[in-house]
Amino acid sequence: MVQTQTPYRIKGAFLETCNCDARCNCNFGGFPDHGSCEALIGIHVSEGTFGDVDLSGMKVVPA
Repeated sequence: MVQTQTPYRIKGAFLETCNCDARCNCNFGGFPDHGSCEALIGIHVSEGTFGDVDLSGMKVVPA
């Protein structure tokens, strides 16, 4: 079975904050400063497409 990939392009702002002291060690293969990583991530897509779908103006908060 041949799988084709859907072309995509995204431009926007990415915001991440967590409970680590200075920077999130988890992003660099380390361990959380306080036992577990508690993070909040937000993305605002200013321009973008996924195939023929326009993503411009979307706001995303992964859960």
